[in-house]
Amino acid sequence: MLLYSPKFPYKGEGSDFYALYYEHFLRQDILQGLSSRDTKIHFYSPNKELYRFPYANEVALDECKKRGIEVHFG
Repeated sequence: MLLYSPKFPYKGEGSDFYALYYEHFLRQDILQGLSSRDTKIHFYSPNKELYRFPYANEVALDECKKRGIEVHFG
């Protein structure tokens, strides 16, 4: 699954990081046999961070690492 976030500023900035929601749904689909265990989520952004608030950015990146979401910046 590929997710893309537009360059700052945009409407919804800072409140709509859907990769974590999709990972939750994907986990449920894998348990029910609706998705392959090899399925991965890749998040792409032209920005240098997920959020402009350093603490929120750090927490989100840690959560992505725990959940196996690959984050690509630039």
